Amino acid sequence: MTSVPSTSIASARIRVTNNVITSQVATALLHGLFPDSSPASHIVHIQPSSIDSLEPTYSCPAADLLRNSYASSSGGSNAAIWTEHLSDAQSVYAALDKVSGIATNDTAGWHSSFDHYYDNLSAKQCHSLKLPCSVNDTSLCISQEQANTVYRIGNWEYSYIFRDAPDSTAYSALHYGAYVLELKSRLESTINGTSGLKYVHNVAHDGSISPLLGILQIAVMVWPGMGSEVVFELYSASKNQYFIRVLWSGQPMTTSLPLGKNGVLDMVPIDDFFNYITGTVGANGAALYKACSGI
Repeated sequence: MTSVPSTSIASARIRVTNNVITSQVATALLHGLFPDSSPASHIVHIQPSSIDSLEPTYSCPAADLLRNSYASSSGGSNAAIWTEHLSDAQSVYAALDKVSGIATNDTAGWHSSFDHYYDNLSAKQCHSLKLPCSVNDTSLCISQEQANTVYRIGNWEYSYIFRDAPDSTAYSALHYGAYVLELKSRLESTINGTSGLKYVHNVAHDGSISPLLGILQIAVMVWPGMGSEVVFELYSASKNQYFIRVLWSGQPMTTSLPLGKNGVLDMVPIDDFFNYITGTVGANGAALYKACSGI
């Protein structure tokens, strides 16, 4: 991460979620971005945990019902693909549980998806740590082949939940629509000159980036790894001509949207982008609230 010499800390905004790890990241981020600034000027923004749109933690019963209908073991016939993939993975779970000691009838979510195992194994390998071994038999360890299987299944799960299932876009829009509407409002404020912000940096989670990628209909969905970034850049050709570029891992994002050239979000007219948000998420927070409440 390089410093941002053209942007003063007064025109920047750093935001975190209520998870303390994002605050720890933001602390290092501020020192890297603004190395000559005083720590006293380092202000980090956060929303109350009950309404946080960045993580997100705001209540949206309609989103919860929709996801459970296609990505849970209680979803019925609409969740047949999800339950079949869990059934097919029983031998994988059995091998992992033998090492971890997780009970077959666990109720903490270890067997409702591969989320917990994926997080555990990827965190270790991201920090160059060895894969775990059984505390009861140190010769019994998770192999790299098993870890790769977890990563493969985990990527499929995230792609299905946020991108591939027929209701995944609707779910992503409900679940993460509040943040996208905030993004739209912030861009509008910059365009109409009511905001002095030049740089905004949000520190969030894989569960934050994933629905954002779902809303944007990224062409190839993956489980966002540690350090993943989605960047929105606003450009102007003249006072009344604005364009947006969306970067994923440093490159213009390729999507299946009818925006840009062949869905590549590179210098897309801002009005086209705004119209897509309005059509997908809703015109404003009131519309999203009604949708979340099933009104």
